[in-house]
Amino acid sequence: MKIRNGIFILLVVGLALALFGEYMFFTSNLFKNEKGLQVTVQSKKETSELYTIDVEYPLFSSAKNLSENIEDFVEKSISDFKQASSENWQERKANATPDENLGEYPDQPFTLEMSWQPQQLNEQYISFVLRSESFTGGANPDDLITTYNYDMVNHKEVVLTDLFPDQKNYLETISNYARTTLGDQLNMGQNDNPNLEEMFTEGTKPEEKNFSKFTFNDQAITFYFPVYQLGPRDLGEQTLVYYRNSNQNTQIEVGIANPASKNCIDKGGTITMSKDVNGNEFGICVFEDNRQCEEWALYRSECPDGGVKITGYENQGQIDCAIRGGEVDIKNKMCTLPNKMDCAINEDGITCPDLDSPKAVE
Repeated sequence: MKIRNGIFILLVVGLALALFGEYMFFTSNLFKNEKGLQVTVQSKKETSELYTIDVEYPLFSSAKNLSENIEDFVEKSISDFKQASSENWQERKANATPDENLGEYPDQPFTLEMSWQPQQLNEQYISFVLRSESFTGGANPDDLITTYNYDMVNHKEVVLTDLFPDQKNYLETISNYARTTLGDQLNMGQNDNPNLEEMFTEGTKPEEKNFSKFTFNDQAITFYFPVYQLGPRDLGEQTLVYYRNSNQNTQIEVGIANPASKNCIDKGGTITMSKDVNGNEFGICVFEDNRQCEEWALYRSECPDGGVKITGYENQGQIDCAIRGGEVDIKNKMCTLPNKMDCAINEDGITCPDLDSPKAVE
């Protein structure tokens, strides 16, 4: 996600209540990205002896229906979690043996966590994934993936068929690509789990439900396969990047993809493209909570795994410096890159001496 903080407003609606041992914090972080799209990042934290809640999600003032859907989903998720926590603990206590001597509340509170990861946010399209993990007792937590894709121009949801106009067999194409690419990732030919092949085959059938969780940008579509869709729980969530240029998909299959982009995807990020002050394109690896790295800086370990937080910077130049692993000198408007090169920080990016573009240091 490409954010310009030239117009940056931080609204902190800090509400801390200490009632009956329960604490609630609500924060709104309002900013505009480089395309002028206003985004409000909502953060809600709630703690009690029974449960803890930590959720973060975006809202969009220019997409009212979408924002209402997001808000309704989050509020219902929180309500369902609270109800399940209470009911499950009451049932646990009711079925406890005298020797267990359970307390009024569990030793460790039940948990609900929710975070989001953007694929693109601009005046044409909004596309992001919202992940939640909850634990209300039992052997394992519950994982849920929800994706949102919205056409800002026509004010409607973007569905998968919109991305494959005039392609009747697009599901077969994606299915074949998924089976080849993910099959290699999961070592299907060497795995002796008797359930894996059946689950994998069923989860990659050319059916819309199997590819319904996706995000997209101009370069690629990222498909998300929740836990248990492709195999047992220990395989975890799987993602598949399908490039919208079919030639790139062929290149990836034979192993000659951009190593920095592949490294980003392997580390759980998604690639989005930006431009420097001279109009040269470069890749940004975007992680959860909108943490970012320039893809080659991440590849060289100059930017940490999981990215750096970009909120709080005053302009795009400071952001461009930070995501390259540079040191930001706000007072002198300078950026010192990991190779010790000093670059000037501008509103729209960074410029380096003797180089036409900071891209050259990659």
